[in-house]
Amino acid sequence: MAIGMIVVTHFWVDAYANSIPALLGLLEVRCGLSEAQSAWFTGFGALASGLSQPLFAWLSDRLDTRIFASLGVTLATLCFCFLGLADTPPSLFLVYGGGMLGLAMYHPIAASAIGQILPSHRGSLVSLFFVSGMAGSAGGALVAPYFTRSEAGFHSFQYLIAPALILAILLQMAIGGTSHRQPWHESPHSAASSSLASRWLPLLLLYCASVLRASVNLVLFYLFLRWLTHAGVAQHPTWSAKQISDAVAPTLGLLVAVTQVGMAVGGIVAGFWIAPFRERRALVIVPIVFAPSILLVPFVPLPGTYVLALLSGVGIAATIPVSISVAQRWLPRHPSVASGLMLGGAWTLSMLSVPLAQWCLDRVSLAAVFAGTAVALALSGLLMAIVSDGIFRVESLPRTERATSQPSS
Repeated sequence: MAIGMIVVTHFWVDAYANSIPALLGLLEVRCGLSEAQSAWFTGFGALASGLSQPLFAWLSDRLDTRIFASLGVTLATLCFCFLGLADTPPSLFLVYGGGMLGLAMYHPIAASAIGQILPSHRGSLVSLFFVSGMAGSAGGALVAPYFTRSEAGFHSFQYLIAPALILAILLQMAIGGTSHRQPWHESPHSAASSSLASRWLPLLLLYCASVLRASVNLVLFYLFLRWLTHAGVAQHPTWSAKQISDAVAPTLGLLVAVTQVGMAVGGIVAGFWIAPFRERRALVIVPIVFAPSILLVPFVPLPGTYVLALLSGVGIAATIPVSISVAQRWLPRHPSVASGLMLGGAWTLSMLSVPLAQWCLDRVSLAAVFAGTAVALALSGLLMAIVSDGIFRVESLPRTERATSQPSS
């Protein structure tokens, strides 16, 4: 039941959160955002979520509680379902910030909980968690634009509050009684027994790679909007901004959804294909191989862009659950902190990426900014090439699991 409730609630909250990139063009017109304000708005969501994730992760480990996951579902639901009440920039930032704060409360605790249910299958369970979120993200991005072309559509989200509150209660019943403080064994080869430098320098590089991937994720969705808007203006120069945003929204939603599908596919394949203690090669190769997919976006017609969006999603996300699993193994005493660092901690710094992308768009071509984004994804792989293969072979499993799961030498 616990695994099922985590999967369902992750689908639910990410469907809310990732409807926002698909609605960005509509929200710009509805709330009167300039392009610069829109860029900061996109980054603000990452800041609101990312900055507080490590805090709630630390509190959860410190207090030995999972209550923040259920509270996060509740807060995210209330804020996103009242998105229709926001019609000015300040109110939009407030509602969005509250919703992303709810996601910050939920994610590290839920990721830690599912990873600790069966530590010997942590990689596959974290991948399942990740994929459920990507599936919700794709669904939210695909469906939301069709509901929000009118005021009634925006306000219809409020009907989702009751079922979400029921989910929050069921989640607390499923995982609330489980402890963070599982027993674990320190072997001479364990992460906990390694020197501080041997653990924290690789963790820092893993974090930096996660920041780059999160930045690429945010920027890519933003560039999709700018690319489609520029194309719409070129094709229909007499249309109003409202007409352009209405026309662009379904296509933008589909592009975001296809990217999320690629992220889900990449996440689930990586979780079941990449063996524990053998993660380094994938962390290096996958971002480099898929980076050209982002580079080529402005040079192909729209049907081909859907294929590139799918491949870009694989390149961005295939290594995210792997990174979470590795971080949890390297920090066995603080699994929620490890999850929060790779999730929210990475998103905190990524909030600067979209304003930076808009600054670049004001000075160079759209194609050049796509190229820079592709380079950033490739760099996330090159960073992991610095880390020695040996550090990935450290062992930190609960004593009860050691009999059934041994690292290969």
